[in-house]
Order: sequence, then structure tokens, then C-alpha cells
Amino acid sequence: MPGKVGIAIDAGKVPVLSDSAADFRVERSVEGCLLVRADGHTLGTEVNDTEGAVEQLIRLTHWFVESGGWDSGRMRRHKAPLPKWAPADMAPAPPGAKLALGSHPAGQVVGCPLGAPPPQCCVIW
Repeated sequence: MPGKVGIAIDAGKVPVLSDSAADFRVERSVEGCLLVRADGHTLGTEVNDTEGAVEQLIRLTHWFVESGGWDSGRMRRHKAPLPKWAPADMAPAPPGAKLALGSHPAGQVVGCPLGAPPPQCCVIW
């Protein structure tokens, strides 16, 4: 895989990581099903459960490299059509509000800029 590959696991009722860069995404569909979506594609592939999502992600990453994705560097720039076993036919749920760092009803949101050394890392407890 290229040096930077992002995978967003955003499978709550409402996606909140839509603005975050990721090459591959696990999200909920409009119908509430779990789906896996490659960046640059507006639709994703339905999977049955979290194990199916992990299997689909692994298959997609292998396909990405085998189909020349290394040269593209990022999934969004990769021009190869998705494989037939990954039909992009389900729309993700509409995005919700962006998450801010700090306390939330479901827990904490923490953030750290990519490549920042630990003293510069922003962690909210």
C-alpha cells in the first residue's frame, strides 16, 4: 500500500466523518445497512456485518494495489473501475454535523495532526 492510506469507520446512525480524508469508508446506507465505499465513488457496497466489512476492506486494498493504485497514491485519484465483486449500488446516509474536539454524549473526541510529535498532539480528556 502507499505510505498514507486512510480508512474511516463511521458506522453510527449518522455519518460524522464525511469531511475527513479516507481512501476507504465503512458507513451506514440510507436504508441503515452497513456498507463499504471507496473514496471518489458516491455509492458503496452492502455488507452483512462487521466481519463482512473487514473482508471487503481487505479485498479492496488488495485490488487497489493490483490494479495500479500505488501509482495513483490515493483511492480518489485511482481511475480503474471497481471490481465486479464490489458493486457500488448503495447510497450512504446523509452526513450529520461535524464533530468538535471534546466531550460528547457518547464519549470523547480526540484529535492529533498527522505527523505531529507528541508534545504538539492535541488530546482532550
